[in-house]
Amino acid sequence: GVKVRDIDPFTFLGAMNRHISDPKKSLVAEAFKEFFEVKEPIPQNFHGIPPLSNENSMFFSFKDGKTAEDIQNLWNFFLALLDNSQDVGSMFDRLTTTQYGIKFNLTIGMYWVCPDVYFPLDGPSRRFLQEHGIEVGHKVPSFAEYKTIIKEVKSKVCEKPFNQESFAKITRSIFLNDIVKK
Repeated sequence: GVKVRDIDPFTFLGAMNRHISDPKKSLVAEAFKEFFEVKEPIPQNFHGIPPLSNENSMFFSFKDGKTAEDIQNLWNFFLALLDNSQDVGSMFDRLTTTQYGIKFNLTIGMYWVCPDVYFPLDGPSRRFLQEHGIEVGHKVPSFAEYKTIIKEVKSKVCEKPFNQESFAKITRSIFLNDIVKK
């Protein structure tokens, strides 16, 4: 296999936010806490945090030979999200159309970073939105389409008035309903 010499912030978070048990996620969080000398307690459950597929939990690929460039693009995007940069939209469109394998995962990573601004479009969330009359489609939307989806979530699904916990309440509900269905 290919050894990874660098990592982006979304893949880093994805190491903990995959389809693994909460105790295993807590072990990963504990390792991160020790390594980075974080003082805060580690989460005991991850209910409502959309996970990545275990088979596709990296935001970059070794397939096209652009790994270093892809990782740098993701760091740039991460920093743009944190700065609420006007470049987020064009960067999103470029990443989702030119960077191999990102697909809907980028919306999940955006939710992890800014959960009160962006809504994840993982499989269970897309099914939930469909059930509530919000069309998502099978292809990753453009950023303009994604912003329209977010506006529809706020107007059709969120409690009034919209607040910082609104998206978190919905993703937790989706998670808990998905558990019941299994």
